[in-house]
Amino acid sequence: MTMNEVYPTGYGTWHWVVGSFNGKITLLGPFNTDDDARSSGLEKFDHIIDIHKLPTRDESKATRMVKALMLREKGYSAEEALSKMHHTIMEGSKVPMDNEL
Repeated sequence: MTMNEVYPTGYGTWHWVVGSFNGKITLLGPFNTDDDARSSGLEKFDHIIDIHKLPTRDESKATRMVKALMLREKGYSAEEALSKMHHTIMEGSKVPMDNEL
């Protein structure tokens, strides 16, 4: 399942780049076009992992969307992914909303 199947493209869609920089996975965006996202990602990151089209410009929402998809890709169900994200927040760990995934 891809991010675009979960969050369909259309009006109000923004492009977000997931890449690695100094060993950290980071989210960069929003961008108006895929080309803008790709060129900025190539300048900023050591490696571009993916570019996602999301229905938000809000960095916190985009981070949560991408993190949920990454957990789903690791085999967690939607409920498990949500529980895992909620558990991290409730434990007082650093909340993954600071552009870090």
